[in-house]
Parts: sequence; structure tokens; C-alpha cells
Amino acid sequence: MNWIAKLSEGSQRVINTVKAIGPFAISQSDKMSEAWQRHQGRLAQVDMLKELLSNEIETRGTIKKLLLERYVAAPDDERIRIERDLEFVDGITRQVQITLKSLSYGDEKSAETTPPTSAPIEDHWIDKFNELARKRNEEWRADLLARALACETATPSSVSPRALWLIGNMEEGLFKAFSDLLNLCIWIGGSPILPHSHVEAFDRVVPNTNRTVGNLIFQLGDIGVIADHLTSFRQYSPGSAFIASYEETRYVIIPKQKIEVRGILLTLLGDSVAKFCNPNWNSSGLSVFNDWIKTISPEMAELKLLTGQVAT
Repeated sequence: MNWIAKLSEGSQRVINTVKAIGPFAISQSDKMSEAWQRHQGRLAQVDMLKELLSNEIETRGTIKKLLLERYVAAPDDERIRIERDLEFVDGITRQVQITLKSLSYGDEKSAETTPPTSAPIEDHWIDKFNELARKRNEEWRADLLARALACETATPSSVSPRALWLIGNMEEGLFKAFSDLLNLCIWIGGSPILPHSHVEAFDRVVPNTNRTVGNLIFQLGDIGVIADHLTSFRQYSPGSAFIASYEETRYVIIPKQKIEVRGILLTLLGDSVAKFCNPNWNSSGLSVFNDWIKTISPEMAELKLLTGQVAT
């Protein structure tokens, strides 16, 4: 049985992930035909892909070991070629490891049952992802790339090439500044916002530092993730319910009059990257949330506290 042809009956996410790993899927065809039979009746395709990628990583490890053994005994001119081969093997291994990690994100059951759509992942996006994934990435960057791939394979065109480029090229100091900001943000209507309350958002102190949020905004000013604070705000009309949350504390807010949320907002690019970051919830961020909730009077809106749910 040709398991790759069988994928036409599977989900778009699985098809797109196979497309991203390219010829490695073909190289494992015999093993995957066997795996298909073993995994049928449960999460067949996702489990099968995980086995495929694990096999490929193991194969690349064996090839690297053989190359290193040859390198020791090789003459100088051949060592140069072996060095290039080693770098290639390492790069592909890193790419496959990130792709394997991407299968741990998202809804696996949905990945199995969602039928293919007419929107396959773009070749240009795959080429750029693979180029970035083959680099010697820090752990945080590899995780962001894995999450971005999981999102893009599930919903093609949901991760812009610009967002992918920023994930792959952002300096670590800028990522740390962006993460520190997100740790304080409230998620309002599905997007992170650091709102003004009795304390201006810019004057908030970053936990465990002597810096203010204003310092972070200055640092992040050149990468296009922060919206213009003078002209940007979120507006909610009477009766248009929305959710505000921080970690597991969530409120449904139903405006009785027009509500404008001002503070530090992200651009579309910032929002896109933020959804792949895991905030480090902390007491300072919870204080921001509680301070802002207190600014909403009963005359402005009805608040309904939801319990036992994780903020998203």
C-alpha cells in the first residue's frame, strides 16, 4: 500500500506537514506502510507522522556517526567535503526535530478528522520555514517555529511570512523584552493588551527588574510589534460581550455603554507572534488585571466571573 497516496483521504494538516518534510516522507515509505496498519483505528496519521520523523532523526544520527568515523581517518581534502556533509545532516536533523515537535501542538483529534481544503500550504512558506528550522536555533526560537508550523499546517496562510521571518530572526534580547511585556498583558477579546488603569501602562514596573514597561516599548520600537499608543484602542459597543482574562481568571464583560480600552496594544504582527508565546503568569500581571477590572463600574458594564477555566 502506498501510504503517501492514502493521505489524500486525510486531514489538510497532515498533508501539509508531509509536504513540509518533502523527500524524507518518501524515504520512509516502506516503514510507514507498516505503521499505517499498526495505527489504524486511533490517531492513525498523526501517530504515523511522529513515527516517520522519529525514524528519520534516528537515521540521521546513524549517518552522522558514520561520517565522524570517516572524518578521523580521511585525508585533508576529503575532510572538507565531510564537514559540509556533517553540517547538512545536522541542519536537516534540526528541521525534522522542529517538525516533530509541531505535531505536539494543536488538537490531534481535529487534525485527524478535519478534511482537506482547497488551501494547501504555500511552497514559499515551507521553503522559508525549512531555511529557518535548519539553523542552530535557541530552545525558545525552535519552540516558536514548531508552534508556527502547527498553526500554518492546520490553517494555511494564518501565519504571515513576515511573522515567520520575525520569529526566525528576532534577537534574543528583543524576545525577552516582548515576553516580559506579554507576562503583564491581559487578554481582552482574544488579544493581549496592557491597559491603563490608575497606573499608566508605561509606568508599570517589569517584575524582577528595575525597568518600566516604557523601557520595553522603547526597546521593541523598531520591530513593528507595538501599535501607536496615541491612535490605537479597542472599542466595545453596548451589548457586545467580550472576555477578559489573566491566567485562570476570566470575566465575561457585557457593556452597557461604549467602552474604550486604551494602553499598550500590539500590531497584527505582534498579535501573530504573541499567540505562539507562553506567558509567565505572575502576581504583577494579576494586579494589572484586577486594577483594570476595578475601572469598570456597574454603570459601564455587567461583569460575570468565570471560574475553573484557563485564560487564552
